[in-house]
Amino acid sequence: MAQNMDTHYPEEAEYWLNWVTKLLRPLHCTEAESVELLSYLFEKEADLWWESVLRTIPEGYEWTWEALEARFNEKYLPQTYQHERENEFLRLQQGGMTVAQYENRFTELSRYASEMIASEAIQMRQFLAGLRSSIRSKMCCAIIRTYAELVELSTRAE
Repeated sequence: MAQNMDTHYPEEAEYWLNWVTKLLRPLHCTEAESVELLSYLFEKEADLWWESVLRTIPEGYEWTWEALEARFNEKYLPQTYQHERENEFLRLQQGGMTVAQYENRFTELSRYASEMIASEAIQMRQFLAGLRSSIRSKMCCAIIRTYAELVELSTRAE
């Protein structure tokens, strides 16, 4: 059963594409088969959009997954949306969230800033910077080697 994609909300479109990608992975399809299967899952506005894209492509054009994903992202995940999520990640603070909630949001938004947290050390520094000061201060003397350790210690310090 296909999961519906709400084309008015970039986040929904992104989750939908991730869902489809995950669905196709165990089928071990060729790239062309994956593109064709994905195109069958488009509904309503997305189906109309896809048909309009196909009309502009020369006959015999061989779609790659990367090309389809790029077109999809141009339409449903505009650069402004991606930049907003990146900025949200950079400004993320724990505030009233539990450490688990903060870590979930941190992980969710980190995909928009992957080049900014290219190493685990930078990822840890960014996570630590967003923690409430009462938790962050308890981390100052701890020897923390991994991101998972940092999250675990932060949760215990809560």
